[in-house]
Amino acid sequence: VQDTAIVSPSHRGDEMNIGDLVEDEWEQLAIVTSQVGVTDRWRIVYIQCGTEISAWGSNLYPIRS
Repeated sequence: VQDTAIVSPSHRGDEMNIGDLVEDEWEQLAIVTSQVGVTDRWRIVYIQCGTEISAWGSNLYPIRS
């Protein structure tokens, strides 16, 4: 059995994309659901509790392989 990590579906440089798996500044996992306007603000849904919030991209860290 091959050990596979959970990774975000798409990455172009340091850009975040809808569907990406991210970790916030409190080490909680979430999925990016949309971008807010044209700024570096994103809507995310936390995996554990389902809460949806807006967060600055600078406080989100994409999970990469």
